Amino acid sequence: MKLISATSILLISSYASGVANAALPPGYQEFMHCPPGSCSLYIEHDKGFAGPASAYWKCYDERTEKTTEAVWTGQYTEIEAPEGWIQDPRECEPPMSDPTTNLNIDKPGGLCTTDSDCHTTIRYAAPLDAIGPRLCECYAASWRLPFDETEGQTDVIMAMCDPGACGRFEAYCPLASDDGFKLLNMAKCALRPIDTSSTSTSSSSSED
Repeated sequence: MKLISATSILLISSYASGVANAALPPGYQEFMHCPPGSCSLYIEHDKGFAGPASAYWKCYDERTEKTTEAVWTGQYTEIEAPEGWIQDPRECEPPMSDPTTNLNIDKPGGLCTTDSDCHTTIRYAAPLDAIGPRLCECYAASWRLPFDETEGQTDVIMAMCDPGACGRFEAYCPLASDDGFKLLNMAKCALRPIDTSSTSTSSSSSED
């Protein structure tokens, strides 16, 4: 079997990113190859996006939670996958497909690949030895893998909180790029303050 160097893999990745906004003809990206132990992770894009298979599928290692670019082969290319890589690996299990093993108990941020995976929320329940955000505190949560505020415990405290606690914040995915294509790894949803400086400036100008 013909081997390709690490440099060749980088060139393949660069080529894939260069055509991320255009679909390829049949025969160029027919087979997906990933490192051993990987599954194929589907990447969602905004409505109207059309790109090659490499823009929709990445290699994901569920043990290390790392996402890498796949090597794609086809009848019209001379590219060959590295020795030992898996052709067309199984699709990754949905994050919440098995609540007994995939429940997000100890990671308040949750996993994300784009900003749309994240949202702000308020913590209304917590055990006595809670981790992460405090009761009634705003935090960033993931739609893909929601945080279990009870942390798997039955003895919890419930609270009535100010519904406007998240009014000054927004949730985002630190790895989400401006163009939405450079998804090299998964990240945890994070919180950041909303920039109100422009609003304040315009309000002050109108008052003058």
